[in-house]
Parts: sequence; C-alpha cells; structure tokens
Amino acid sequence: AELVNVLQDNAENYQQSVAALFQNTQENLSQLEQLVQALLQDSVQLLKAKAGLLIYAQCFQRCQQTDSKAWPHLQQLGNSNLQALQARSVSFEEAICLLREALADILEAQERWQQAAQMLAGVPLESGHRQVDNDYKLHIYLRVGALYLEDGDAVTAETFINRASVFAADTTQSELQFKFKVQMARVDDSKRKYQEAAHRYLQLSYTIPDAEARLAALAQSVTCAILAPAGQRRSRLLAILYKDERTRGLPNVGILDAMYLQRIVKGDQLAQFEASLADHHKALTADGTTVLQKAVIQHNMLSASRMFTNIAIDALGRLVQIPADKAESIVASMMSEGRLEGTIDQVANRIYFTDSAHVIGSWDNAIRDLCMEVNDVIEDIGSSHSEWLAQQIPA
Repeated sequence: AELVNVLQDNAENYQQSVAALFQNTQENLSQLEQLVQALLQDSVQLLKAKAGLLIYAQCFQRCQQTDSKAWPHLQQLGNSNLQALQARSVSFEEAICLLREALADILEAQERWQQAAQMLAGVPLESGHRQVDNDYKLHIYLRVGALYLEDGDAVTAETFINRASVFAADTTQSELQFKFKVQMARVDDSKRKYQEAAHRYLQLSYTIPDAEARLAALAQSVTCAILAPAGQRRSRLLAILYKDERTRGLPNVGILDAMYLQRIVKGDQLAQFEASLADHHKALTADGTTVLQKAVIQHNMLSASRMFTNIAIDALGRLVQIPADKAESIVASMMSEGRLEGTIDQVANRIYFTDSAHVIGSWDNAIRDLCMEVNDVIEDIGSSHSEWLAQQIPA
C-alpha cells in the first residue's frame, strides 16, 4: 500500500523502489506479491494501476534477463502474479505480455519446451481491447511454433505457424521472414513431408544471409531429398542437388551421388548416413521400417529396374536385402502410384520392368524444349516490336 501511494505521488520514485525490491527477489518475495495485490484493489484508479503494473513487469523482465540465480523465485512470483491478474486480464494485457515472455524465457533456458510454449501461447494478442503490432504477433506465433517443434509436437507447431502465415507476407523484417520459412521447412520435415521440406531448405540455402546457415540448410535439403519417396519428383530434386557444386563439401555427398546415379545403396553407406540423422528421422513407420530404410528400399527397386528388364521376385528380395513377399508388395505399391513402370507375373514369379527413357534425361529435354520455345516467342516479338523489346532487355 505504501508503494501504491508512492506511485500516485511520483512514478519515477515508484520505479526506483520496485527495481530495488527486485535486486533481492528471495527476501522481498512477499512484498512484491503484496504490491501486485494492492495495485489490483478497486480503490486504485485504473490508469494508475496499469502504469504501476507495467513498471512492475518491466522490472520483473529486467531481473530475469540479468540475474539467473533469481529464476526459481521469479517463477514462483510470476505464476502468482498471473493468477492474481487473471480476473482482470483485459485491463492489464501489456503487463501480462511482459510477465509471460519473461517466464517463457526461463522455461526455454531450462529446456522445458512444452511449458515454455504454453506460457507464451497465453500472451493476449487477439483480444480486441488493444492494438497489437502485426510483427509482434508474428514473432510470438513463430516462437511458440519453434518451441513446440523442439518438443517434437509438429501438429501443434503447425497450428501456430499457420497463424503466423497471415502476417508473414506483409512483414518488412527479413529476420522474421527467414524464421517463418525455416519453421515451415521444419514442420514439413517433422511431419515426414520430405519432398516439400527438401524444396524449402533448398530455397533457404540460396537466400539466408549467413554462409554457415546456408550450408546447414543445403545439408538438410540433401537429407530430406534422400528420405523422400522414390519417384520422378525426387529424381528431379536429386538432379538439382547433385549438380549444385556446394554439395561436394557435404558429408553425405556419397549417398547423394549413389541416389542420383541410380546405384544400389549398400549397407555401409546406409549406416554412415543413418548416424547423421535426427531422432524424428529414425521413427518407425506403420510397416515396422524406418523412413530411411523405406526410402532406400524404394530407391534400390528403381535402380534394379534400370539394371534388369525382368527379375525373379526372390532374386529382387535378395538384391535389396528384404523378404520376397515384402519386395513384391513394395513394387506393386510403387507401380500403382506411378513411381515405377512395369508388370508383375505372379504365375512365373517374375517382375517385368518397362523400358522407359531415363527420368533425368526426360526432364533435361523438357527444359531444353521450353527454353527453345521461349526463344521463339522472343524472336517473334522482336520482329514485330523491336523498339519495345530493346527497352525491356538491358544492354
């Protein structure tokens, strides 16, 4: 009550007094709790109470940032403050934001990812009682998403990142834009959408300002491309990565080369690559295999289709080191999805592969044909509108 009177008389003296209390949080814990209770009394004018609690929250945050030894007491105090403010949260949203951010910082430093995310998710952003900057909303949503990703909860993370996407397109802060793109890639990665994740990481490897971060994004792109389901889309992506000179210095360049050149991937290459994977990459799928094992088996199936026009199912199983019935099931699935061309003769117990043009060669030819068509269009425009064309194309 005494500090409330100080606030009403002189805000600067009040701020100095509160800051002094936070210099020894343990001894002044009860006083700080009583201060918040006093500011919430009906006898205190709302504007004064808002100002007093905002100063209090700022001092709380400053103490959190400068004195890690006080964290246990700050957690106790902060949780008590939030509970006291809950009944009148609409009136004191700014103070609640600062308190929740400070408590989330402590929980994040303690690697209590889920609790930190839940604390930060409670920051009032959409109440409609005050105007909140869109960049601040984007920052909070991205941070909550990142914390849930650290906790391994990609589904909840995606919910907050989707909320962030509403504001990501309009922000002018490049740091927030990069964070959004990185988290979109991480969500796709965590949800095993490896094709999409690989493309996102590859785009980031061209645009991130930091050279080390660009290489890390490129390495992630290679990892996701290798884990992606075998097929034409993956083959095109592998071609891009194989031809990128930057991949020559990556530790997994060996398995990338084997994948692109349609070679059979051997056990030692697989073991070396598996050792570099994150835990979520090693999770078991519904059929009891890991994502990597499934990707390599499917790749080896495609490689076999380039080596043989037909092969006994038993021999194919031995070649890719899986039981024959499982090999037949995987081939049938890949054929039904259009990722492998051929037929299965169950009477003869053989698989016949269709002799189709090389996927990468077809893709290169398509690009060449498109470029030639574009050149033809430009020549036609030049013959009719040469002056306009000269203005559009720099010398």
